[in-house]
Amino acid sequence: MIMKIYIDKPADLETVAVILVRNGYRVNQGREKSGTKIIRFLEVDRRGSEGV
Repeated sequence: MIMKIYIDKPADLETVAVILVRNGYRVNQGREKSGTKIIRFLEVDRRGSEGV
């Protein structure tokens, strides 16, 4: 199951990504455009490196 986590501050985004990776989650960073604003998020896969 893939979920998106939206985080405003880039430093917080990186911190959360590190914590998730260390606990076996697969994490990708992404960006979406919302009007004139760019929203950053993490895509998290609970299966970690086992899932395809």
